[in-house]
Amino acid sequence: MKISEMTREQLESVAEKYKIRFDSDTSEDELRMLIRKARDVAKAAADNMVDVKSKEERIIDFIKSMVSIDNAITPYREQRKDLKKDYDDNMWLSRKEQKMVLTAHKMLQDKEDMEQLQKLYEQISKMFGSSAD
Repeated sequence: MKISEMTREQLESVAEKYKIRFDSDTSEDELRMLIRKARDVAKAAADNMVDVKSKEERIIDFIKSMVSIDNAITPYREQRKDLKKDYDDNMWLSRKEQKMVLTAHKMLQDKEDMEQLQKLYEQISKMFGSSAD
């Protein structure tokens, strides 16, 4: 039922529900206005409570997702570490060379400045004894 359609008795009942103080001199229009304000405040409070709860749920979901991703990534991290160690142990690429190659690869992926990439290429070429020209 709309507030505008309520009888005085119904208005007083709703006003008591919202703990609105009124007396016999309070007009029906004043009661309606007070009820609307109380209803809006109650709705806003309920909305805030929902936001707090959903925020907590989001935090929990975020943590669960991050842990899941970290657990899934861990074997690949170990694999990368082993690969780097193998290349260094077999003297195919030193740690420094690996770092430079990976930096160049990342620059290509990120579409970095080509001048920086050229300088890095020249450094790598010097390391391998070939000319960059």
